[in-house]
Amino acid sequence: MGTIMQGSRTLLHKWFQALFLIANPSASINAVQLSTIIEVTYKTAWLILHKLRHAIQQGDAEQLLTRLVEVISAAYNPCNFHIKGFKTMRNEQPFVGGATLNFGEVAYIKLKHVFIPKHHPNKELSYWDYSNFIQNHVSHSVRVPFVHYGYRKYNACDTINIICDSVPVRINERYYGVSDKHLQSYLDEVSYRINHSFKANRAVSKLFRLFIGTPAVTYKQLISRKPMCLHEQIA
Repeated sequence: MGTIMQGSRTLLHKWFQALFLIANPSASINAVQLSTIIEVTYKTAWLILHKLRHAIQQGDAEQLLTRLVEVISAAYNPCNFHIKGFKTMRNEQPFVGGATLNFGEVAYIKLKHVFIPKHHPNKELSYWDYSNFIQNHVSHSVRVPFVHYGYRKYNACDTINIICDSVPVRINERYYGVSDKHLQSYLDEVSYRINHSFKANRAVSKLFRLFIGTPAVTYKQLISRKPMCLHEQIA
């Protein structure tokens, strides 16, 4: 069983450059920019970034929320801020945001997509969606997570609301909008950057450990993934 680099013809130092750029909270990179920086094709740059996001996703699955936990709902809309006179796309995708709190501040946050088909009339999350987030992403040692349903989310910690409300801008400004098929990968990247925003070197070193410890994943596996409902995600 190899690492996520298995089968890659890209030089190792180029992988390390990409790893540093995606992990460093102060950096900003997308596949077009990366392809120029490390001198590879767009397809290669896209694949490298998605393999690194896959490693981030595997690491996040092992980290459950503990102690005092609050859970809210939010939504992502893939509008492109870089197009003059852009119009908001009507394909809003909900996600659940949950966080471990330490003295009222976010110590660790998770952002998990809840897939709802484009033409579904109701974009509101159900009790089932929140329950499955808790089952998959909250430690059993947490007896009573605080779940703030719907618009009651503004009763939650201000920082959680600020983070979740900022997600569309964080993704769209860098990637110009992403599809619901790959949204979870980008949500995991955003939460990884936030969780390590105060210690950039720690973020890079942790991703390096995930990089060498995550089993191989192929391009075909990455592009064939279907967006999953929250209850289909496995922690």
